[in-house]
Amino acid sequence: MWPLMKSELTRFRYLAIGFAILHLVVLRAVSTFSDLYIPSMAKLLPGLMLYALTGLLFGLYQLGSYRKINRWTYLIHRPMEPARILLAIAGGAALLLFAVIAVPWLLVAALSDAVTAQWVDPRQYLMAFFLFGTSLSFYLVGCYIALSRTRAALLAIVLPSFFLTWHAVGLWIFVPQILVIAWLSYLAYSVFKPDLSTHPSGVLPLSANALTLQIAFLLVGAVFATTVYQTGLVVRLHGLKSFAVHSWNDYFPEGTLEHVSYLSAEPAEMIDHGLALTSTDHAAFLRRQVRLAEAVSIPLPFQRRPTAVRHQLMIADRDSQLVDAEEGTVWTFSHDKMLFHGREAVSGRAVGWLGAEGGPSENLAEVQPFVEIPLVDGDDLVTPRRVYHFDPEEQEARLRFELPIGETMVSPLVHHGSFDTIVSDRALYFVEPEDSEEELGPWIATSVVPLPGPPRYLDQIAVAELLDGYLLSFVYGLQDDQGYADARQFVVELALDAPPTMAPTVVAQRSLEAGFPALYRYRAFIASPLVHDLYDLTWGAIASRRAHRVGWADLIHRRLPAEVLWATLLMALVSAVLTAWMSTRRRLPTAARHGWTVAALLTGLPGFLSFLCLTPRREKMPKMVSPRIALVRTVEERA
Repeated sequence: MWPLMKSELTRFRYLAIGFAILHLVVLRAVSTFSDLYIPSMAKLLPGLMLYALTGLLFGLYQLGSYRKINRWTYLIHRPMEPARILLAIAGGAALLLFAVIAVPWLLVAALSDAVTAQWVDPRQYLMAFFLFGTSLSFYLVGCYIALSRTRAALLAIVLPSFFLTWHAVGLWIFVPQILVIAWLSYLAYSVFKPDLSTHPSGVLPLSANALTLQIAFLLVGAVFATTVYQTGLVVRLHGLKSFAVHSWNDYFPEGTLEHVSYLSAEPAEMIDHGLALTSTDHAAFLRRQVRLAEAVSIPLPFQRRPTAVRHQLMIADRDSQLVDAEEGTVWTFSHDKMLFHGREAVSGRAVGWLGAEGGPSENLAEVQPFVEIPLVDGDDLVTPRRVYHFDPEEQEARLRFELPIGETMVSPLVHHGSFDTIVSDRALYFVEPEDSEEELGPWIATSVVPLPGPPRYLDQIAVAELLDGYLLSFVYGLQDDQGYADARQFVVELALDAPPTMAPTVVAQRSLEAGFPALYRYRAFIASPLVHDLYDLTWGAIASRRAHRVGWADLIHRRLPAEVLWATLLMALVSAVLTAWMSTRRRLPTAARHGWTVAALLTGLPGFLSFLCLTPRREKMPKMVSPRIALVRTVEERA
């Protein structure tokens, strides 16, 4: 085993050294011209793609070069078990990938920590192991593709997506990464066999391969169905040349969630539609005011993105750098100290630490750490419960607003001209400075509007400023298209002179229907309810901070339309019948035919497609020629 691993290391040693040097130079160049540890889409997406592509191409080339008959025969007939042979080859590749991916990252991090004034958290060192795990997972995908008999093995590339997410909690992101690597390792082992022209055999190898393909088929099929349906819809409504100017409101009628969603650019119209079904005189009076009033939409940036967690990897970071243009200082948040570390933008010299209260200081004992991870919003520092403001002129930070205990920020402090708002997961706050002459003074809530529905499904908020108060629209629609919640719109009136403790009045509410047909909205569930729910539950466990995650309680209380249930049953029966018929034509053993048929009945269309990919086709037997005819043909040819 060790000689084989050593031979793999020797075989790719020069290639690995070249890539490692190139990787080190690129990382050093990025850290010289910008902050390597401040993520951006321009750095994050290309970087992850390059790390993934490195592992994928290496696996395809290394194992693909062994597919030649003579080399594969020489490799597989060594006096070792196939598992040990694969372990030696993959182990050597893992060491090379660690040297190419992780070592340069660790060297640059150590160099930045020791030589420069930049503060490097321990989590930045852990990022090297995450990137190595990413490259290793795609390497295993390449091994699986190179050795698998079916071309559908290429779809296994969707498995690493389970840990390429910013929704995981802190360092727990390594748990799904390790599980995915273990799963891909078993897939590679299942196809590492003496005869590469045969499919995996055995219940466990077939189940692992089939489940992988079924998840991929479900995702690809859902995306394909979405593209085909919506493209056909746009072409039918506007023609072939109108993709850039089409309007979905031409299709979605009033009273649908999609119609309201596309009115978000016109918040006054959204509120007006919410009052349309109320026939009272007061509602008609409010509609006339709304058409003349100034209306705005309140952004909900924290609704779909999770709260920051201490020591999370940089793929989950966002808005963690405060730029002081007047002093030429860049403040970068440190998870280790829970403070902002400042450096001069030009020279890179350290200038001290900035905490939650007061000005910067070089003495850590004089600076108050943040209790929670803040996000930078202009000059505001927003934590899940507090809003701080940094004043460049005074060079200090102060607390501006604090939510009650138990509430979490959904939208930070937003200025709307004549009024300011803050939204939590329980209420909408109208706020203003306690002392209008002191900009850095604390802000107080002048009015509090409790959210009329569950915060988990809150989609949009619109506010119209009237002569004597405000009119608010709350739209709840997240996950409505999958039956987990009902879409509703509430219109709330708030009097201008109402005390903060006075409850606002709900003047109108209505249910919102789904604009798309049910068979389209539940397309993935109809194709395979078992695989679809398994996929949702897996993501719910991995991305536990995601607002629209799915749990067991959601599945139990889910409401499905009758036509969806009938379509699901029909899809399962058709898949099982086709599997039983095809298994007979492919002359599978009785036990295999029954097993595949039951699997297709339980997993639906993806189960049938995985059956087609993982079972041998019926080979055409050559036509037998009788000896007499052969003898006559031979005599005729000689003549």
